[in-house]
Amino acid sequence: MKAKGVGTAKPSNLAVKVLTGDTPVYISYTLPEGKATFTCSLNYNFKERYFDETYALGALVHSLEGSHSAVCTLFKCTDASCKETSFQPTTKAASTTFSGISLTGEFPEGSVVFPIVVGNNYHLFPPQHLQLVGNTLTVKDPVLSSPLLSVSMWTILKGVPGQKPEQNP
Repeated sequence: MKAKGVGTAKPSNLAVKVLTGDTPVYISYTLPEGKATFTCSLNYNFKERYFDETYALGALVHSLEGSHSAVCTLFKCTDASCKETSFQPTTKAASTTFSGISLTGEFPEGSVVFPIVVGNNYHLFPPQHLQLVGNTLTVKDPVLSSPLLSVSMWTILKGVPGQKPEQNP
């Protein structure tokens, strides 16, 4: 039996901005109700860039069984335009490396932020190589020496504006 929320997903609610080398990069996501927006920003530098690989900054709200998570993510696209990009497990390897990555999410005040950095073959990097201060995630060496598939941070939203909270029977 496959666990809910696991597998390939192509979110329709993903806002994407392809990285061109310019920094900083900003992207905002407005909830479908239009009553709330959060912004993700990224400062980065390529160390060794492979031009057949495309990276993007993405922002989305993921909903599952009444729970909502806001996500900011730097990720390797599965195609050059990022229009057909899916998330795990479609891309197993990357070659591009970065000399600096700092990802910020303007999440609601008091949010608990969860960082995750994924390298080749879905290797999860340990937290001691990540610096999370407030809503800013900075990736440190030796992680920066490795090609990365994604650098993400997310938080559980306490309530999504425009939606009624679920009530227990």
